[in-house]
Amino acid sequence: MIDRVLGIVGIALAILFAVLQYNVDSIPYWASATGILFSVLLIGISIGLFASNKRRNPTFPTSTLLRLHISGDHRTSEELESENIYRWYTLKNMITMMSEDGEKSNKISSEFIYINFMQETAVSTLRVTSPDMSLPIYEVKEFNSRFAIIVFASVIPAGTLEIKVKK
Repeated sequence: MIDRVLGIVGIALAILFAVLQYNVDSIPYWASATGILFSVLLIGISIGLFASNKRRNPTFPTSTLLRLHISGDHRTSEELESENIYRWYTLKNMITMMSEDGEKSNKISSEFIYINFMQETAVSTLRVTSPDMSLPIYEVKEFNSRFAIIVFASVIPAGTLEIKVKK
């Protein structure tokens, strides 16, 4: 709003000093030239503010989607469909706990999914769903306009996994 006010004031001052320069004999030349330069400065500031507001309010993609086929074993997940996804990967962690006598006693496993978005995404709701499997407990550890990190409490079973960002 201030950018438009500065632009209108700058144009009004430019017209006023241009008219005064030729119609009033008692005004010195340097005063009208200074007034016109000041009005050009105001118009330049107005244009700069207007342009920066346009850059500050980008348009976000309407949807972001990553659909994966999870094999449920050691094989890499396969991308079935994606929208606004630049890069993604999955990381499986297997921790084997040993007892004091050296025997394996407990295995703990978890899986991470990292997603990097192609364009900045509006931070709203990130949904993790599956049409054909029961998902393990998961938590969205980080979700911002550039990437998302999702951590599953155990290995994801075989099936289709859908990750969507919608407003």
